Amino acid sequence: MRAHPPTVRVPLSLSITLLILVCLACAPLVMADTPEDDDWLVLPSYIEAYLGITPTPAPTACPALGGRRTDAFTYQVVKGDTLLDIAIRYDLDTDTLIWANDALLRNPDLLSIGQELVILPTDGIYCIVVQGDTVGEIAERYGVEAEDITAYPGNALEAPYIIYPNDKLIVPGGKQENPPVRVVAYAGPIPTDAKKGTGSLAWPMSGQISQRYWVGHKAIDISGPKGTPIVAADSGFVIHAGWTEVGYGRMVEIDHGNGTRTLYAHLSAIGVAKGQSVAKGATIGRCGASGNATGYHLHFELIDDGVRRNPLGFLP
Repeated sequence: MRAHPPTVRVPLSLSITLLILVCLACAPLVMADTPEDDDWLVLPSYIEAYLGITPTPAPTACPALGGRRTDAFTYQVVKGDTLLDIAIRYDLDTDTLIWANDALLRNPDLLSIGQELVILPTDGIYCIVVQGDTVGEIAERYGVEAEDITAYPGNALEAPYIIYPNDKLIVPGGKQENPPVRVVAYAGPIPTDAKKGTGSLAWPMSGQISQRYWVGHKAIDISGPKGTPIVAADSGFVIHAGWTEVGYGRMVEIDHGNGTRTLYAHLSAIGVAKGQSVAKGATIGRCGASGNATGYHLHFELIDDGVRRNPLGFLP
């Protein structure tokens, strides 16, 4: 008599899971059509239903614009993001990101993990309509033609183009002035033993340059492990040492007595005090991610006669 192989009993949940894996191997997988969503995988609907996934509607695309998005969406900042990286990723000018997000207007460099940003489908302005606005007035305000607004598919406007308060309009090609940022100069006494800068800067921290100087980030970022020593780039005296409320977290600023100042932000610890004289190369703090930061790094600024210069032009 032929022996039968033993019966293997598989739990129902495991059977369904195995079935899904087989279906995934056999079923066609669809990638999103828009270039911004290339990393998203679209599962068959019956698998989404079993897994309890609520499908996310794809951003509106317009064939007339070559399949590009025509609507705005919200992006959540992740570790390591910079404004320039996000702009490049979505093929936008950095000013477009700044103008669409009020929190960036004061200092576009200050991003924090989890922060939500409005991402437009094209360069321009994201206008929230207020009482009394007309399409013509909005167009004039941002330097475009009314037809640029009414003809844009993402606005879904129809004649006679009536708009209402709190409507959100995309103004393709629109521009606006960035508001001036007010600063307060140090007015304290100069220490009698204050060291004067040599005029030659040293690297303030060992690490990797994670963001360079550009119009929206007038500084350089040097990334490294938490606690990496940060040193004075030149001799001088400390004019600020402590927490700031503008997103820089723990910050040290040094006046070098020759018209230049250096600023060190996002520190995890500060090792000097306001008014203290420091020598070039002296440890002034430790690398961190305090304030608005998306990873451990030093934000380093060089201010020369009141103007923020590119530190890379002065470092060895």
